Amino acid sequence: MGLILLACVGLTFTIMYGEVFQECRAFFGRVGWIARVLDCALCTGFWSGVAIGVFLYIAGAGLGFAALALIPFASAILSMVADILLKKVEIVIEDTQRRWDNRHDRD
Repeated sequence: MGLILLACVGLTFTIMYGEVFQECRAFFGRVGWIARVLDCALCTGFWSGVAIGVFLYIAGAGLGFAALALIPFASAILSMVADILLKKVEIVIEDTQRRWDNRHDRD
């Protein structure tokens, strides 16, 4: 189940930030509600979980209905948490880089 949820988070990040979906985001982003979904890791994570759950059901993965029904919800929360954590890490890296640059600019 962990690998399935990791795939959901990966799909979420690919849809939200990946270059491969850049044109799709630009095209569908003109529709107000779709733009809001694509900007929301919780929302995109849910629909990524639905897509992967449907795929696993069709592929006959042998997961019970309850497990398949919970994938979208688990995907949503994990995608949101991962997005928040990665944004925090990005802020720390940018701040560290800025301090490094400032320190070496004075030399």
